[in-house]
Amino acid sequence: MADLLYCGSPPVGPDSTAALLEGAFSAIWAPPMGIRTTLAAGDRIWLVWRELRSDPAMLLGTGHVLPTPAGDLAWTNRSAPGIRQAALDLGYSGPANMSFLRLGDVRIVRPFQAVDRLRDLPTGLSAPTPRQLEGLANVAAAV
Repeated sequence: MADLLYCGSPPVGPDSTAALLEGAFSAIWAPPMGIRTTLAAGDRIWLVWRELRSDPAMLLGTGHVLPTPAGDLAWTNRSAPGIRQAALDLGYSGPANMSFLRLGDVRIVRPFQAVDRLRDLPTGLSAPTPRQLEGLANVAAAV
């Protein structure tokens, strides 16, 4: 199982990004064009958020990828009725077939913590470097 990094950014803020993960669906908005690496059920996702690309990202939480009952990793309103409306209520926008990752073993980090090693991150899902993982682990251990 891999460790993966999901970076959120405006227009949805860190509180709403964390609220979607912390809510009833334990989800992360994950449009297909934002997924830049392979993922598998059980992979650990580190959810971070940043305002500007040059800013250090803040660690919001973590969890493990859950598959749909059909074994897919992308969840939609069809596989999780109400998930799209939950996202819309938090300020997300998108088509009727919005795609999400659902996570288990969710841990929200409060207060959100800046991780200096996480700068210049693209939005969406990517594979972290060993240095980035070390920074995440250090911050997570301190809270």
